[in-house]
Amino acid sequence: MAWDKRVPFAEDGSLVTYVFARLEEGIKAGTSYPRVTVTWKDLFEFEGRLKLEGMTRGRSAARFIWSDEKDCKYEMFMADMVKLIQSGAVIEDGCCFTKWTFTKRGANFGVTVAL
Repeated sequence: MAWDKRVPFAEDGSLVTYVFARLEEGIKAGTSYPRVTVTWKDLFEFEGRLKLEGMTRGRSAARFIWSDEKDCKYEMFMADMVKLIQSGAVIEDGCCFTKWTFTKRGANFGVTVAL
């Protein structure tokens, strides 16, 4: 199934990295994901300063966590961190100001540099 180019966000503006198709699916998986109301937005680019907060581990991957000035969180796949570094974007004091967008890998969403 092709990606419809929509991206999920929580009420606080943070990127939702995984959306269960049904609540029962999440219960069956035994997930600790909090239940959030998801707002779907069409894929977009934005220019901004994100601060690298750290890393997290999921069931299938380790990801980097970025936050903006409103404390909205955005997870980034490792492959996209490589892409960010190779793009020539400057990361200074753990912060990066560049043009960003979003990507989808499997059933998961993440932030990435817009090229």
